Amino acid sequence: MTNTRPVSNRSLPLRGRTAQVERIAGALSTAAGTRRGRIILLESPAGSGKTRLLREAMALAERRGFAVVDGWEDRLPHSAPAESRPPSTCRPIARGPRPPGPDREGRSRPAGLWENRLITLLDRGPVLIALDDLHWLDASALVELAALAIRLDEHPLVWFCTIRSGHPHGAAAAVLDALGRHERTEWLEPLGALPAATVAEIAADLLDATPHPDLLALAECLDTDVRALVDLCHGLRQDKAIEIEGGVARLTDGGHAPAAAVHAEPAPIPRRFQSLMDQRLGALSEPTRRMLRVAAVLGSCFTPRDLSDMLAEPPAALLQPLAEALNEGILVSRSEDFTFRRDPIWRAVLAGVPPPMLSLLHRQAATILLAREGASTEEAAAHLVHCARPDDAEAIETITRTAHQLLEAAPDEAATLAVRGMEIAERGGPDHLAMASTAMTALVRCGSLDRAAEIAGQIVWQTPNGTGVSGQTAQAGLATINLLRGDLEEALKLTSRVCSCGDLVCGGVCIQLVRLSAALFTGDEATGQAAEDILAAPENQCEDVAAAAFVVRAVSLWDGGRIDEAFHAVEQAAGRSNDVVRAYPLWQQAWMLMRLHRFDEADTAIATLTTLIESSRTEVLAAIPPTLRAWVRLGRGDLAGAEADATDALDRCHETRMALPLPALHAVLALTALRRGDLGTAQERVRALEHTVPRNEKHPLWIMRCRVTAFVAAASGENESALRMLLEAGDVRTLVRSDPVGTPSSVRLLLAAGREDVAGDVVREIESIGAANPGHAVLARAANHARALLNRDGSAIAALADDYADPWVRATALEDCGVLLCESDRESAVAQLIRASAAYQDIGADRDTARVRRRLRRLGVRRRHWNHAPRPESGWESLTSTEEKVARLVARGLTNRLVARELFISPHTVGFHLRQIYRKLDVNSRVDLARLAP
Repeated sequence: MTNTRPVSNRSLPLRGRTAQVERIAGALSTAAGTRRGRIILLESPAGSGKTRLLREAMALAERRGFAVVDGWEDRLPHSAPAESRPPSTCRPIARGPRPPGPDREGRSRPAGLWENRLITLLDRGPVLIALDDLHWLDASALVELAALAIRLDEHPLVWFCTIRSGHPHGAAAAVLDALGRHERTEWLEPLGALPAATVAEIAADLLDATPHPDLLALAECLDTDVRALVDLCHGLRQDKAIEIEGGVARLTDGGHAPAAAVHAEPAPIPRRFQSLMDQRLGALSEPTRRMLRVAAVLGSCFTPRDLSDMLAEPPAALLQPLAEALNEGILVSRSEDFTFRRDPIWRAVLAGVPPPMLSLLHRQAATILLAREGASTEEAAAHLVHCARPDDAEAIETITRTAHQLLEAAPDEAATLAVRGMEIAERGGPDHLAMASTAMTALVRCGSLDRAAEIAGQIVWQTPNGTGVSGQTAQAGLATINLLRGDLEEALKLTSRVCSCGDLVCGGVCIQLVRLSAALFTGDEATGQAAEDILAAPENQCEDVAAAAFVVRAVSLWDGGRIDEAFHAVEQAAGRSNDVVRAYPLWQQAWMLMRLHRFDEADTAIATLTTLIESSRTEVLAAIPPTLRAWVRLGRGDLAGAEADATDALDRCHETRMALPLPALHAVLALTALRRGDLGTAQERVRALEHTVPRNEKHPLWIMRCRVTAFVAAASGENESALRMLLEAGDVRTLVRSDPVGTPSSVRLLLAAGREDVAGDVVREIESIGAANPGHAVLARAANHARALLNRDGSAIAALADDYADPWVRATALEDCGVLLCESDRESAVAQLIRASAAYQDIGADRDTARVRRRLRRLGVRRRHWNHAPRPESGWESLTSTEEKVARLVARGLTNRLVARELFISPHTVGFHLRQIYRKLDVNSRVDLARLAP
């Protein structure tokens, strides 16, 4: 027999077994309160965590004053009550008898010798007996144990026994069944698969870092086998197959999933994971292993018919292998097909197919699929790329045609298929060039601009002087790529070169569409006139070209101060284009709505744009919606949300090398940093903005660059530089019409620099625009605000301040009002400044709040940081209330998405707050945060 012993506290928490722990705690409380025995039984598969839960129960019982008995130990430590024992020492006494069951030689021992010792322990208090893997006991030993439990039923004795699923059989099973039906016996819920969030937490505990999605994908395959999950994490560290940087654990030897279109030859997986999966597969029957490997060749998902044809077996013969694979969690059954439960499982199974057999099996699959009447060639092409030869014209033609067919609906799959097809086709031949053109276009849509440019360059090099349809198509593709990369001048040069050849459509690429799109970002006047020529007879143009021309017109009308006509033009553009091209008018429409502070309508346009980009799988434009959202959030006064969205968009731009949104992103980040009072960051963003918008007054974002640079310079005390930058934006007409609602800010800066003459011109221009567009009240409001600043009329500003939708602009109006009233009405001035300070504070505009506080001090009013509680620079007390809420939820194990749902904010905002929390607490991971959270 063994007896009480201290249970060591595990440094890693038990995850995902809350329901079982609560049941165990209830049984312990019941036994201690009623002074009656309880039996807890748990039956679960091997590796599911039975032993870990048993140890948690022992620790829980010990904390509640129970004497804890481990039924498989050899020695009997000192049996004093738990509260009086040393926490980590045991004083062994003479060896006692073992529990019922096998000894070291496998012989059974009786339970009778336990009774006296247990009664001695029970006289001192409640006792927990823990017996792991009870199925190893033979029937006679189980009979003795059951009898002992019944004899001690009137004592506070809790038995917690675990049993492996599928054991035992025969007489032992009958005894366990009888024990399980005892009136004070309860069965715990079996330890099933862990939720993905719990797997992530366990992996983070074991790795002391947040697992990267590629690594987490491997861990989630072991959600039913906790022991294997532990072995995987420890093994990857031992193999140096992971690296930890910035608190994130990443695989060092691959791990990226293959493209969905081509189902074979997936990316490699770590040797340790492959070994664990080989062990799992090795426990299956030989027919099941054979069936799974053939199924893996068919793809990560497959139909019963395909599998039956490949194995040349009737469906009935597959029932048993399929049932075994489903029961073991290798496959999942859907309504019409089967799929490997997780992608890495499929990859591991496929890795077990000998390479020489892969080509033959792919050829067999392609032959079967192509032989079917009315069958789609898509799946056949996915197999042909792994077995076709350069002289196999039929196979290459199938691959070429299928890749082109997939271009619109599935560009990522089209790219994968076309790129692999290029490797088979004769270099420079018609099939090779056709697939290269498809690959280039698809890669652009997917956001792989560098790879697309490489392929386009190869086509140009393989054609004489880049001529002919293929060469011109490649140059048109390069023009698109350069446009998206931000090299606008090179894009225009390439489109001009192709247009000079007389062909406006090359290989499906419309040169006019590319040229018109470039005009939106270059201000090219010649192209603007070309747009009007197109719209003179739009019925002679394709819908996409007409749509692009309408967008060019909308931009021109906006710049001319004709706001309503600009909106009408952009709406006409959105109604004429296809799904992908329609992104451009929606983009422009959202930008125009945002600049007029019509934030709800802008949100609707952005949501439509997001849906369009996602449904068309145009990843290259994925940075556009968060860029627009960042500006809308800035307009709503949500500085943290604006920074989070802009940071997310920057990450997407860097992934795809998409450069078009960069100026707008650097500008919004400069403004958010400026309002928070972080001048260093604001100046860094201005330098990045100047780099992405070179000195070119025709660039559409040149005025944005000048305005933002001027505001940051003024905040830094560089008034002369600020004035110079504002005047460099262009003439007064251009300055005002680029951002009419922002005119008061320009007037304020000009007056501070002593340029009342220019300020007067600016005011007259905004009044002209407001009068020409009476349907937009915000324009009249901005004009009245600017005129009141020029006339130093604080009362006029007070009448309009509350009508602004932008809380920061509203706060600036209140501040303007207070400043102008200082000399004539001190009491009203103080009231307005106090309102301005509160408004700034509500949106976290710390720099502006401090400035207004200084103004109030000059008026003799001292207010101590208003509602701000002073905080240290680091540590838990340095967190804001929102940061503290985020930190506590993350420490509880919630993902960013769940935290966002809890706090009614976006996941990107959660990520932004989390970065601030890590910085203030000097931690690098969620694991570290969980340890610090009170």
